[in-house]
Amino acid sequence: MRQSAARLMKKIKEGTVTEDDLMDFGVGVCKAAVEESLKTVPNVVNHVTKQMFFLRQLANDFYKKHPDLREYRQLVTDTIEQIEGENPGMTYEKIAELAAQRVHERLAANPGLAEKAKDKEKDNKKAVAKTSRRRIDEALEDL
Repeated sequence: MRQSAARLMKKIKEGTVTEDDLMDFGVGVCKAAVEESLKTVPNVVNHVTKQMFFLRQLANDFYKKHPDLREYRQLVTDTIEQIEGENPGMTYEKIAELAAQRVHERLAANPGLAEKAKDKEKDNKKAVAKTSRRRIDEALEDL
């Protein structure tokens, strides 16, 4: 890349640069940028995969400790997000325990909320299943 830039600069100084020279240089710059970007993809995928695994493990640990909250996943998620927003530096362990406490308090204080949360959880599962089925059908059509 440096050599082609040096050649282009030389042609510019000589006054012999052409439109094709500029186009070739531009294409070379784009190709180099794409190649460098693609080199980072495996690292990004690896990082995201590890992060997803870690988060899945945290969720599994949380629901092992609080199995009664499994059917209120969305309420738990919303509560965790609220606590994280209020306490940016708090550790996940503290956030999780505070979330469990708050969810239990909210469910005890409002019995109707428990039924609404269960219904919402069922609706979410149905929506996911419907979306998954649609994607499977679309994939099969492409075969």
